[in-house]
Amino acid sequence: MTEPLLIGTRDWDRDAWLDTVYPAELPREWRFCYYSNLLRSVLVPGAVSAQATVAEVTQWWEDCDTTFRFVLECPPEFARPQAPERMRVLADGFRQTIAPLRAQVAAFLVRVAPAVAHD
Repeated sequence: MTEPLLIGTRDWDRDAWLDTVYPAELPREWRFCYYSNLLRSVLVPGAVSAQATVAEVTQWWEDCDTTFRFVLECPPEFARPQAPERMRVLADGFRQTIAPLRAQVAAFLVRVAPAVAHD
């Protein structure tokens, strides 16, 4: 195996980390940049990726170095049954939003609702 082990957390924007991980005076908008210098990857929760804009995702890309990796949890809508055309629209929108991170995405996490058949 030639890929390094990825160590990170789920999300980086946690108020509980003030004074432990983040300095108390660190502005909220600087948290990701600070985080990306401590750890080498992050799992971006589906709720965050679903609400992110291209501008926000571009800022994440600018705030980390090229060796940082993202694990992207797909938006929650992906786990619910959708008409094929609706799923295409959702997937296209998600792909456009995350385009700035393309080279740094290590994996996608898709949560499947328990009531959904796994066929």
